[in-house]
Amino acid sequence: MLETSHDALRKIELTDAIVVDGDHNYYTLSEELRIVTERAQRAETPLMMFHDIGWPHARRDTYYVPERIPEGHRQPLAHDVHLAPWEPGIAEEGLPFDWAAQREGGPRNGTLTALEDFVNAHEGMRLATVAAFFGFGVVWHQDAPWSEAVARLLEPWDRNPLLERLEANRVGQIASRHIQGIKARRAFEKQQEWARGQTERLRELDERHRAQTARLREQRALLVRMLNSRAIGVAELLSRVRRGSKPAISREEIRRVLAADDGDA
Repeated sequence: MLETSHDALRKIELTDAIVVDGDHNYYTLSEELRIVTERAQRAETPLMMFHDIGWPHARRDTYYVPERIPEGHRQPLAHDVHLAPWEPGIAEEGLPFDWAAQREGGPRNGTLTALEDFVNAHEGMRLATVAAFFGFGVVWHQDAPWSEAVARLLEPWDRNPLLERLEANRVGQIASRHIQGIKARRAFEKQQEWARGQTERLRELDERHRAQTARLREQRALLVRMLNSRAIGVAELLSRVRRGSKPAISREEIRRVLAADDGDA
């Protein structure tokens, strides 16, 4: 049966090491730390490893299901927003999040803040942070028999300024590429919409041309029938009998119209 981390950590057998990568907010992570350390005894505290302790979660809460967080422990919320490394508030464009704190920073806000507050409040606990792939953190008790071995392993990477610079550049590039991708998609969709409009316009013009061509064919056929009509011949004969009278339509006029139509074709 699926359970929240808070419920599961109260029941499962504690192992030598725990990997935590859950809901990325101060309250959830602080409770996970509290539950584990209350069940363990100092040196028996498991080696705890954490993902997503860098941007965007280090100093800003995000929530999968905000209702699970007690109201007094929730930051002022923003829904369906974009976050960018260069904007401490809500960005106009950036990486999308369903629920996030309206602003970055401040007390009780973010995963790294939760780890730092926990270590500062518990004597003997140590924290190492590695600025890679959205941040990796390790918390352990200094009385553990393997404490110094872990410390030596992490020392070259802990708060390494070069890694921090590389990670800042990486997340900046991710956000920028995402923004450029959105702009390119919008431009493509706009171009597609324009192309659909042009296609529809051409279709309408083609239909109009076909209709006009059909009408011209009907008119030509009518003129041909009139040219060969005995009634036209009678009208011309009567007009010659009546001196000074001109027929309304003559074969010569019909021939000129048909000849002109042939020339246009």
